[in-house]
Amino acid sequence: NRTKLSFTFESGKIGRESLSPGWNFTGCAYTGSCRYTPEQYAENMQLCAEGNNFDWNYPSIIEAFGGDTGLKKTAFLEQHSDANYVFYNRGSWGKIEEDKARKVLGLLRNMTINDRNIPNDGEFDKNHRCFFRSTTGSERTKRNGLDGWEFGPIRIATSQAGCEFMDINYVTSEFSNLIFAHPRSPQKHLLFEYYSVFWDAVHYQPWVYEELNNLILNVLCK
Repeated sequence: NRTKLSFTFESGKIGRESLSPGWNFTGCAYTGSCRYTPEQYAENMQLCAEGNNFDWNYPSIIEAFGGDTGLKKTAFLEQHSDANYVFYNRGSWGKIEEDKARKVLGLLRNMTINDRNIPNDGEFDKNHRCFFRSTTGSERTKRNGLDGWEFGPIRIATSQAGCEFMDINYVTSEFSNLIFAHPRSPQKHLLFEYYSVFWDAVHYQPWVYEELNNLILNVLCK
């Protein structure tokens, strides 16, 4: 048995995000068995970047996942056809639009469904699941109302799409009460507790992410 992790990100203004371009994995890259020296890896990356010879470059995540209906065959979907678990997370930079959430989560659900994981009784195999992962708690998340937005309309859209809502914001909500203070401010004495949890204004120390990863693994393995 082996585990293969893939990460793809969006960038751009809210409502006009584009998907990061990429290359098809083949041979040892697809099986995760390549062994490059740091020098070989750097050389390969430089050649690919300078050549700008991407195998896929979609204007949006919707297009990459097969269009509005999800029926369009794309190189991106072919590369991830063996996905068991799919997570979608927005981060703290803006609220995902409700309509987009509904479309994206529906496409993620389609991505995890195929002939291999639909038993005769019609129930979906729990080994093939899609999730919306809510944004981790911070002062910014609380101030922008992102926690309430994701737990409200986005959670409903997630359920309607047939995916699950993994409420990481709830697990880390207490951290939203830790107030960031500039190192030279009069409140700088509060930073000792703050920096035991946070790396900067929104990101945690590694130990927090380690515990969150353990939580996710427990959910997947239950």
